[in-house]
Amino acid sequence: MEPAGRHVHTTTGGKLVISCGPPRKRFPDPKTRNKEDDELVIYTDGACYRNGKEDAQASIGVWFGPKHTLNISKVIALDQRQTNNTAEILAAVEAVKQSRVIGNRKVRILTDSELLVNGWNISIPMWQLNGWKNAAGNPVKNRPEFTMLIEEVARTPGLSLEIEHVPGHGDSVGNVGADALAVMAIRKYVDKKNDELWMHGPNVEPLVYVRSIYGNKRERTNMSEIERVIIEESCQEVQERNER
Repeated sequence: MEPAGRHVHTTTGGKLVISCGPPRKRFPDPKTRNKEDDELVIYTDGACYRNGKEDAQASIGVWFGPKHTLNISKVIALDQRQTNNTAEILAAVEAVKQSRVIGNRKVRILTDSELLVNGWNISIPMWQLNGWKNAAGNPVKNRPEFTMLIEEVARTPGLSLEIEHVPGHGDSVGNVGADALAVMAIRKYVDKKNDELWMHGPNVEPLVYVRSIYGNKRERTNMSEIERVIIEESCQEVQERNER
């Protein structure tokens, strides 16, 4: 369900008005988009360590481009619900915040989260009319996060936000980059927790998420260099696949 070409605006009252336009086929380079009337394209993704568990920790990845200074890779605050869906929506919130640094009034977020795409493009107006209840009459679980997104858009007068779906782990360099940023934040979190566990003795069972990119976790590696390697290798993999 990809509502292509659908634009979502907010009024001063925080209500959404949806209008449809033709889908765009070309994704401009975000680094070259620095005029108010140009469209800024941002890729977002979320990840969660032990999703659904009591000790879960979620993270976000926001991708403007290779080595872009506005890229974000971080775990979400402890006072937030630690779920993958929460991370997907909060990644969009952070993307809108960062867009103000560049100054564009037209922002397009590309995400592999159907919840975010359908929620923003279809469900929010109905939820608002129904007092933030879903079709089954139950409270919308991610109301706080969607409310944060609505409010963040409203902070920029005249901002037009479009959210579109892109297949996850496919041939999109930006999606792979956003995923890498989100996963990297989890890896850093897991390794930091392991360091704390090792302080209590060598027999403590370490946390496991994915194979550590550091090799021996006791060896320190420059974090910026790790980020560069992960993202460049991810992009190279997608580019090579597209050339076959």
